[in-house]
Amino acid sequence: PQPLRDSPSDGETCYIVNLTENRVYCVILCGTFSLCQQWLKSGIVHRTKEAAEIHLKALLSFTQQP
Repeated sequence: PQPLRDSPSDGETCYIVNLTENRVYCVILCGTFSLCQQWLKSGIVHRTKEAAEIHLKALLSFTQQP
């Protein structure tokens, strides 16, 4: 699934992919907060937990050993 590219509404619940901890976090975004903008630019924000989990698995598949 494609990550969000545009800022969601302030206060919208979204999910971010965290490769450092290999997990998905639920966050409430505000479009003006610089960290939220950084997450959007990094392509790690999704509207659903399921989409974020699929993205995380895909990213991890590049680094995990068979």
